[in-house]
Amino acid sequence: MAETLQGVPLLDQITDCEDPFLCLAYVVAFNAVLYSVGTRTRKPFNPILGETMEVVEEGSYRYLAEQVSHHPPISVGRIEGKNWWMLLETGVKSKFWGNSLEMIIEGPNHLHDTKGNRHWTWNHLNSIANNILIGGVFIDHYG
Repeated sequence: MAETLQGVPLLDQITDCEDPFLCLAYVVAFNAVLYSVGTRTRKPFNPILGETMEVVEEGSYRYLAEQVSHHPPISVGRIEGKNWWMLLETGVKSKFWGNSLEMIIEGPNHLHDTKGNRHWTWNHLNSIANNILIGGVFIDHYG
C-alpha cells in the first residue's frame, strides 16, 4: 500500500486549486500513479494480523496502515497531508485462471480536502497478472 505515497505531491496541489475540473484531474492523475507504480510482479510483503506500518515525511505527510484481516486479506490506511486526508480500504479477492491470476480489489478510497471542504470517493480497478507460469509476466488493469 505504500506505493500510494509517490502521488502525494498531486494531492498537495488539490488544496490550492479552485477549478473543480482541475481538482478532479489531479485526483485522476493520483490514481494513475497508483497503477503505474503497481508493476511489482513478485509476491508482496504479507503482514500479520494487526501489524501496522507508519511512514512520516516531515512537512509533507504522515501515513499509517494496518492489516485488519488476514483471510481474506484486508488492509486499511490513512494518509494525512497539509490540508487533506485520505482513507484507503483494500480487500483482495483472487481468481486463478490457469496461466493468470485475477485480483479483485474491494473497498472505497476517500479523499477529503479540508481547506476547500471537498470530498472525493472512488473504487479500485481490477488487475490481472498474465503469464504467471509460462512466458513473461505482465499486468493489466481494467474496470
